[in-house]
Amino acid sequence: MSESSPLLLLLVLGSGLLHVLKPEWVWELTQQWKTQNARQPSPEYLSATRVRGWMILILGLLLIGVLISISLK
Repeated sequence: MSESSPLLLLLVLGSGLLHVLKPEWVWELTQQWKTQNARQPSPEYLSATRVRGWMILILGLLLIGVLISISLK
């Protein structure tokens, strides 16, 4: 297992949690600068960001499983 693997997992899981728990922050960091008059994200954007967050979290959990199975060999 690489020394950077735990850091990568923390980044993936942290990103997923941020997308699920604070999609407004994700919008402010990544999308707000693209608009002129928008003060807040649309409800659709918030829902889509939460879904992406769950997908990222599932990916992170799968990566943990893979790394554990590799380290047990």
